Amino acid sequence: MQNNFDVHKWKLDTLLSESGADAAQIVIDKIRSLSKKLSDEDMDKFIIDIASFIDCTPPSYRLNESEDYLEKLADNLSKKHSNLRFIVSLGKKIDVRGSQQDMADWGDENHGKKFGEYEVFHTDDDERGEIVRIVKSDSIYKGK
Repeated sequence: MQNNFDVHKWKLDTLLSESGADAAQIVIDKIRSLSKKLSDEDMDKFIIDIASFIDCTPPSYRLNESEDYLEKLADNLSKKHSNLRFIVSLGKKIDVRGSQQDMADWGDENHGKKFGEYEVFHTDDDERGEIVRIVKSDSIYKGK
């Protein structure tokens, strides 16, 4: 008799049949076992990538606030939004470029969204059109 039992499919089926909390615990346990093998720097990169994947903000202490972080963020956003270009400017901000409509749509949807210490800023300027940037949150005037 041929044994065609697929342990990977069985594990996936088992994981998918779990409740949300049980499935989350299985993933957390796997991450904990993996994290013991990662250096601190690799763990920071891992957490940032996971947070980006599930569309949430990683803890600020995990972020390297250098131009390298902005480059990675711009690259990641470019992959998710192929109709826009995310350009690191002066190592301090990301300028979003694309059609005026695409910039308006993305800017409206993401205005105020935070990426660590950075935040999406969007405005419609009468002379320059749509302006969409990702800048340090503390550089945005909140009008308080």
